[in-house]
Amino acid sequence: MKETHAAARAGMNRGLRTGGRRSRGHGQVWMLVVVAGLLVPLQACMLEFGGLVTEQDASGRDGSVQDAEAVQDSALEDARPDADISPECGNGVAEGDEACDGSDFRGLSCESFGLGNGHLACSEDCSKLNTSGCEGPLTCGNGILDLGEACDDGNTVSGDGCSGQCEVEPGWDCTSVPNSCIPICGDDMVVGSEACDGNALGGEDCASQGLDGGTLACASTCDEFDVTGCYRCGDGQCSEDLGETAAVCPADCGAVAVAAGWGHSCALRGDGAVFCWGRNSNGLLGDDTTTERDSPVRVSDLTGVVFISAGIDHTCAATNDGTAWCWGRNDNGQLGDGTTTERRTPVEVSELTGVARMSTWRSRTCAATS
Repeated sequence: MKETHAAARAGMNRGLRTGGRRSRGHGQVWMLVVVAGLLVPLQACMLEFGGLVTEQDASGRDGSVQDAEAVQDSALEDARPDADISPECGNGVAEGDEACDGSDFRGLSCESFGLGNGHLACSEDCSKLNTSGCEGPLTCGNGILDLGEACDDGNTVSGDGCSGQCEVEPGWDCTSVPNSCIPICGDDMVVGSEACDGNALGGEDCASQGLDGGTLACASTCDEFDVTGCYRCGDGQCSEDLGETAAVCPADCGAVAVAAGWGHSCALRGDGAVFCWGRNSNGLLGDDTTTERDSPVRVSDLTGVVFISAGIDHTCAATNDGTAWCWGRNDNGQLGDGTTTERRTPVEVSELTGVARMSTWRSRTCAATS
């Protein structure tokens, strides 16, 4: 009889260890008892464990209970690597078959179940996660920045900074106001209302802006083009630093008049500048030197010239404001400045206005007024 009872007890233990069968939500435990000397299996009880229950329906609103497999079953299973540990509900650590314990949700959140912002809760017996504190399912385009969304501008249209998947598009900033993205100025990407951005000009150039040449740039605000690097042919200015030349714009940069003296010559450019070359005794080239030049040098401090005349040792010019200017030899006062001092740069002829034309020869000068 002792052997029979010992066998029964051993069989019972094995049955409790191996005869039990667990299933998701409920497990069945079978016990072995001795009846008339025989080991007989009996279904002892039905235990509930590990069920994940939510108080929301599919829309997360009406308080119904959902089956565990229907609400992210795999998420909870993956979060339970310690299913064989004996749990102790209430110790604040989710272990064994516990779905949660206190504030330990095994790393899960509302987002894990496809829901919006909010918080999870744990049942008193640690067997269920309650999602009633979560907002409804994530909805891109509802104008609400749900958990997991980088932006939500109230629509699912791409190209406005927030894509149809509620992700921030390149070239946009959605951090300050998540539901209203703005272009980033200075990133060399033209988006939204930007006319240009840094070096990105969208194929525009000076010509497309109604000018004749030069280098177009983008304003620091990205809302307009900077045309200060462009030139307009025919405006009376030869913008050499912008690339305007006599070849591309003779009206501004080409010679419109030439005067020849005794060993030196001068040319009047379309923009009113004067250039001289050749013999430079007495400073008759007007470049503040007495160095001979085999190529044109610009006469210093003289603009707006409309007429030039070259003499033997001095040169004179009339400007668009009616004044007259001369430079070079002045031993006979031919420069008209009230002195006999040699001038290497232009000086204004005294008490003379409305000058239209001038004539120079040897040691004398004449002017015609309008």
